[in-house]
Amino acid sequence: MKTFNDLFKSNKDIEERFRLDPGYLKKNDLITIYAQYNYEDYSGGAFLLFWHKKSNRIFEVNGSHCSCYGLEGQFTLEPTKLRSVVMRESSGRYNYKDIAKFASIRLLRLKSAQLLKEKQNGNTKKQLH
Repeated sequence: MKTFNDLFKSNKDIEERFRLDPGYLKKNDLITIYAQYNYEDYSGGAFLLFWHKKSNRIFEVNGSHCSCYGLEGQFTLEPTKLRSVVMRESSGRYNYKDIAKFASIRLLRLKSAQLLKEKQNGNTKKQLH
């Protein structure tokens, strides 16, 4: 399992598919934890998890469509918790237990990297004074 799955290959793909302004995710401090977009039999579905660094909150986005349209206009951030995701019943498209497990590990790594960066910046500032 990886951060970007199926038709999502990057944050740019997410922004393009949902018709968001370029750089929207970065400008809004949203870090992609997990993103999946499937398309088959003339319909598509997307499930995404984001971490908002400043508030330390997790948000999900869900989208779906028939062959006539795409994901545009469906980017709505909904607050969630990983324990809520893991309790969902898995469907043919998404194995929520595996997604939550992967997201938990990725989130831990992101937070650890952020703490390390803050610690290094703090040490640098102390050395400058």
